[in-house]
Amino acid sequence: MKRMIPVLASLALLSLGAAAQAETADGVISGINQSAHSVTLEGGKTFEVAQAGMLNTLETGEHAIVTYHMRDGKMVASEIIAKSQTK
Repeated sequence: MKRMIPVLASLALLSLGAAAQAETADGVISGINQSAHSVTLEGGKTFEVAQAGMLNTLETGEHAIVTYHMRDGKMVASEIIAKSQTK
């Protein structure tokens, strides 16, 4: 049991470090690519999604806040919150 405590502490620190690296971006959704599992905001930022199902409720023209992290040089969205634009 004493040997597990340092391992658990290390895992806790690693998870905090990963959470600290999350970034956010916001803008209007200009494109959704189901086959590439990605969403693009106006201005050209394209995010891969961690889970393909994340795209099912999104629509172009909606304002979205994307929480993402960098993985292998790509922006990977872990959460997308969208709100329909009203004009």
